[in-house]
Amino acid sequence: MSVFQTQEDKLLTWLATEIGFENYGKAIERSIDRIRFFFDTFQKSITEKKIKIITVAGTNGKGETCHWLAHYLKRQGISYTLWTSPHILSICERFDSEEGRISLDELEERCFKLKARLDQWNLKLSYFEFLFWIFLDFSLARPCEVIILEVGMGGRLDATNLLDCDVAAIVSIGRDHQEFLGNRYDQILKEKYGIVRANKKQTLITCLELDYLKQLIAQWTMRDQIVWRDIFKKNSQESFSKSNQNLSQEILSTLFPEKKLLTDSEPMAAPFIARGEAMRYKNLNFLFYGSHNLDGTRKLIASFSSLSNKDLPSQDIILSFSKRSLDDISHMLLAWIYWQKRNPSAKIYLTQFNHLKAADTLSFFNDQEIFKRYPKIKDAFEQNKIQPLPDWKTIFLSSQNSTSFLVTGSYYFVGAFQRYLMSLS
Repeated sequence: MSVFQTQEDKLLTWLATEIGFENYGKAIERSIDRIRFFFDTFQKSITEKKIKIITVAGTNGKGETCHWLAHYLKRQGISYTLWTSPHILSICERFDSEEGRISLDELEERCFKLKARLDQWNLKLSYFEFLFWIFLDFSLARPCEVIILEVGMGGRLDATNLLDCDVAAIVSIGRDHQEFLGNRYDQILKEKYGIVRANKKQTLITCLELDYLKQLIAQWTMRDQIVWRDIFKKNSQESFSKSNQNLSQEILSTLFPEKKLLTDSEPMAAPFIARGEAMRYKNLNFLFYGSHNLDGTRKLIASFSSLSNKDLPSQDIILSFSKRSLDDISHMLLAWIYWQKRNPSAKIYLTQFNHLKAADTLSFFNDQEIFKRYPKIKDAFEQNKIQPLPDWKTIFLSSQNSTSFLVTGSYYFVGAFQRYLMSLS
């Protein structure tokens, strides 16, 4: 274990003890109004310094869109800071800029100082809110022209919504965190639309597939005097990643209409953590792409299905999930089973990992109730189309024919897999 990893593990333990774990549910239940006064100075400073803010919400694709934004700004030489969550390999990922991520020493120092200040105020912040406060302080401590914010969950009640943005974006609408955002698409959209400010001369850019959601947005933006554009193209053969790339281009063209930020020569894909990264170990090839809910899983599979067989990015699937309802996990498994029918030589390895938010994925092999409700899952297990992998680390030791894998599912799992892989190098 590296010195950096040991230091980071100690900081994460300290955060868990002193602040708590990342729990969007508890944070959103408490509302951001209780802490608005504590963040007010950031909005005032950002306004005085004329820093532009981009806030990106959506069920899937918002993280990738934010990374594309940062990629283009850096290429243009525009200073920025980037807030994303959750982190995949290191907590320092949440505090990024064109000069690189925050150092662990600086983050540690800022954590201790903020905790002392909170104790003086007798104020409690959630894990997300605590780190977001540090991010804003980090942003204002350096030259910064643009702040990019990835919404944690929803939008209206998310800590990122303590700031007024210049351009708001909604990437996609799908069912996730329904216990907090609602079960219907219109309810979820309303929560995400909460990042928009009425009569504030903002622009909203969306990429919505459903016409009735666009009709709702049209009504809301007309009422609130918001400039709105939707860039979704029906019957397009573009992948979901390409769509996210296009959205980032539209955002920056809106924010900097006087600059020629983008060129057609830009490659279609850039490697971002857990979003299309490829890694190799000996004769094994791995592609990493987190996909933590049903909508994201379907979009990922659709992207792969648009490729010819010779271009498929992986042969077999290594899959694990975060804690979700059994129905959610079952439907994601079914999506991969349907994909497997078109790729009969591919295997699906179902595994689990050690994490506070990890699901007991392997219990599926013993859950007769799931098999009764989803007979196609039972058939896939009985025919060994889905195989248990109790310890995913054995994939590096086994003498199998497979040499190419897609590692997907929970971002926490993808991160754990990548960290172990790097430790072997």
